[in-house]
Amino acid sequence: MLRQISVPSFVSVSAMALAILLPAAALGQTKVKVSVDTGKILNPLTSRSLGVGLDGYDGNAANAQIVQLLHYAGVQTLRYPGNGGLSGIYHFTLPSGVINPYKEGKAPYFAPSNDFAALAAFFDAFGSAIVSVDYGSNLDGSGGGEAAEAAAWVAYANGDPASTQAIGKDSKGNDWKTVGYWAGLRAANPITPDDGYNGLRIGHPKPIGIQLWQIGNDAWNNGYYGPDHAAEFDLRAGPIPSATDAGKRQGNARIGPGAYAEGFLAFAKAMKAVDPKILVGASFTTPTTNVSWMHTSSIGTSSASDLTGQSASAISWGGDWDSDLLKAACGEIDFGALSLVESPTLPPDYKVLDEEALLQSLGKDYNGIVTDLLERFRKDCPAGHTPRLAFTNFGASAQTIPHPGVVTLFAADAVATLIETGSLSIDWTSYHNALFIGEGNKTGPAYFGYQMVHILAHQPGDAFVQCQSSSSLLAAHAAKRRDGSYGLLLVNKDPKQATQVTVHYSGDTPGKTGIRFDYGEDAFKADVGRLVPVQVDNLGGSFTVEVPAYTATVIVISKAQ
Repeated sequence: MLRQISVPSFVSVSAMALAILLPAAALGQTKVKVSVDTGKILNPLTSRSLGVGLDGYDGNAANAQIVQLLHYAGVQTLRYPGNGGLSGIYHFTLPSGVINPYKEGKAPYFAPSNDFAALAAFFDAFGSAIVSVDYGSNLDGSGGGEAAEAAAWVAYANGDPASTQAIGKDSKGNDWKTVGYWAGLRAANPITPDDGYNGLRIGHPKPIGIQLWQIGNDAWNNGYYGPDHAAEFDLRAGPIPSATDAGKRQGNARIGPGAYAEGFLAFAKAMKAVDPKILVGASFTTPTTNVSWMHTSSIGTSSASDLTGQSASAISWGGDWDSDLLKAACGEIDFGALSLVESPTLPPDYKVLDEEALLQSLGKDYNGIVTDLLERFRKDCPAGHTPRLAFTNFGASAQTIPHPGVVTLFAADAVATLIETGSLSIDWTSYHNALFIGEGNKTGPAYFGYQMVHILAHQPGDAFVQCQSSSSLLAAHAAKRRDGSYGLLLVNKDPKQATQVTVHYSGDTPGKTGIRFDYGEDAFKADVGRLVPVQVDNLGGSFTVEVPAYTATVIVISKAQ
């Protein structure tokens, strides 16, 4: 039995939406069994689990409505300063933000409003962030990044103004003074005349409290593997003449995995000397073994025209990066940061998203990625030390997406899967795009996928539990929530047929009533801007529900009686 109810402010109800979202008769119907064992805990939701990228070039990145919308989706982690190579040339002390890495041409655009100090209040509103420090360049653009500068950044974010601890000089002779110097700038108000540091004086006595720090962003994507992998700036091999020369340093050891491992160790030591409680992450490549979608994914391909039909050997670039990095530095790596932006596409022009490929192999392959990396950790890391994984650049993209609602299904299933495997954070590549939050702050399909997971496991400490489906076309995830209720996420990947799902709980017997939310292609076409709640009855330890084609459904079930 279904009936409309009133719910918290992040959802709204309309008669039109209800007509669209309630289960209806389909052209055909499949039957699937789902089993949930509440006694088998997988991993908990944490305050870091759901994240998004804040792009430094986005001049409208921070406003009150964005904060509210991201909170509604459960987002509590911001990745900064985002994509476009900015992390390799951004310097938190410079009024301009970024340096020009080229001898000829202009630096990539960086919005002045996105300076780290200017965004302090924005970071405060979320409580967690992953900051990529500048590994790629020094202050004058003559070489690679400096560990002392990264330590000063940690001091500015987390330090005590009273601290006299010295940071020291970098290799160019720049004196980075003391922890208290930078923390004192953070705490102070602007002065007259401006000595060039008023941008850092923000009247913020308390530490901003950034715990997660990444050394560079996709550091392997610096040209070492050729021109198709040269989006990140790394001036350790010298300045880059122009944008066309960025990928002409293939195989140069000065920007290879050995050099990165050496740099990582120096950065981590300097940064943790300032704040021993921070976690420091290293850039990893995505493993190609045990991953069937690699022949159609943008990860590991050499160009947009080669997105299908590649052999494993053709995409094995980067295989030495992870192993060389781990052998040299694993003992100091707290988490491994990975990029995983899916874009399987279809012939003949490889512009249209292959929706079946995006959805069907997801569960098996994502577990394969995690399994592969954890095996490498066991092999190459000191006994007892296993870094966490953080998917700091995650998403899906294609020039044409026939059924945008498919991205909702992908995001909900993939994020839930990665949390279950123990991932530290899963950060959608950028929150200001049509798939997440578009123009006019219009919410997109990926946004609703994240919100589905936020409803499934609503607050830190809600535990994902074992949940198994009898069909690859029906993904299922379950959570045991701290308030005693239960979350169930069902994702129907069949584009044509509704699915009749029989759910059986063991370990606990949930209550008989619940709240149901549906979102799929029909809702996207109808421009339903909020998830719509409907109360459901006749649940309990065993029940049957219908999930429409190409739809994600979340049911929050009441406490056991």
